Amino acid sequence: MNRKEINVAIAQVMGLEYHKPTEAEIASGSYYQYEPDFTTDLNAMAAAKKTLSPRQRDAYAGFLGALTGGKQIDYGATRINVTTEILFVTSEQEAEAFLRAIGKWDDSK
Repeated sequence: MNRKEINVAIAQVMGLEYHKPTEAEIASGSYYQYEPDFTTDLNAMAAAKKTLSPRQRDAYAGFLGALTGGKQIDYGATRINVTTEILFVTSEQEAEAFLRAIGKWDDSK
């Protein structure tokens, strides 16, 4: 998925309206098409993560671990990925893990 698709998907999950900018807004350069930009704003992703259920949080952590090259370990009935790299993820990685955790990531794009 590209950044535009990621931002629109997360915004929809959070119940945010997408406003298509007018030509005048685009020409003026004063309008940001996607606010917030979940792929560059860690604060926006922090707000998005608060919407995850406990089960989705587990999946989110697993996907983040996989995205950062973590190794899988069994933790009780749950298999998780563990890595210290998870501490240094980008907001784009967080956005991907978020959408994967809620089943909205599209690998075909």
